[in-house]
Amino acid sequence: MDRALVVRFSSIGDVVLTSPIVRSLCEHGFKVDFLTKRAFADLVRYNPAVERVWALEDYKSFSELVSALKKERYSAIFDLHGNLRTLRLRLAMFKTPFYTYDKCWLNRFLYVNFKIQRECKHVVLRYAQTLRKAEIPFLNRGLELHLPSGLDVPDLPDNYWVLVVGAAHRTKQIPEDKGAYLLDTIGGNSVLLGGKKELESAKEILKLTSRRDVLSLVGKLSLLESAYVIKNARFIVTPDTGMMHIAAAFRKPMIVIWGNTVPEFGMGPYVPEQHVPIFQFEVKGLKCRPCHKHGRDKCPKGHWSCMYKQDWGSIVEAGRTLCNYETIRTHKASH
Repeated sequence: MDRALVVRFSSIGDVVLTSPIVRSLCEHGFKVDFLTKRAFADLVRYNPAVERVWALEDYKSFSELVSALKKERYSAIFDLHGNLRTLRLRLAMFKTPFYTYDKCWLNRFLYVNFKIQRECKHVVLRYAQTLRKAEIPFLNRGLELHLPSGLDVPDLPDNYWVLVVGAAHRTKQIPEDKGAYLLDTIGGNSVLLGGKKELESAKEILKLTSRRDVLSLVGKLSLLESAYVIKNARFIVTPDTGMMHIAAAFRKPMIVIWGNTVPEFGMGPYVPEQHVPIFQFEVKGLKCRPCHKHGRDKCPKGHWSCMYKQDWGSIVEAGRTLCNYETIRTHKASH
């Protein structure tokens, strides 16, 4: 049987976005291994389509890792990261067919620096180009994330929705006062999710909200435990972050609030099914947006208009719609 190595070192969302490629390879007869960083290994570890997960940090040097990989005699390597490290891997394993994808860097560069708007194909479809180069059909079944059996997060409230507090960069993050406003006005049971670096933001949100029944799990959960909370939520409210892609893998209704980044970069929620309600909000027409292809630690203009000029009333209405949508769907399913 042919063996393939899929490479994506980081981060949360990007690793989840590779799952349709892994599935396509598996269902076309490949045994699939995955190379990533240790922090993200659990995102692929429980996928039945993955035979083995290689963690970058398990080796003293990159050369040692390459030596180990050479012994596996892969039929093909699919580079879904595309950086200097994977270029080194390509050069070291030059005898193995090596497939890379279009990072759409020129379109993003023009959009960020000169506001010349050129849309990128969704990154999943660009990942799929590597399959086409290898003459392997792409099975477009959406994203996957598999959780281990027995995983549980106790004491979750009934029928809750999730507000994602964190994001990789401040300019992507929902401002604390706006997060508190959403908690106050959408209603229903709610849970805050985020990492340890968002603890102060979570404390500020809890201080500002009039609600006293909000459950904050910020900084308390593992990555897969956070995924479990999302899987069992009614819907999520999130900025452009890895939790958005995890929600897409579980086909969860969601509200996505775009800050300094734009959907045209091709990194929006990827849900091929049309029946999943997804509301996306952004402030169009800002001359300074997008200000970076990823995000910044603070707004370079000082006004943070990409978040503060959002139509927060419409966002609340979308949240209330999703509360009703889930109630109606649950009612129908029980009859």
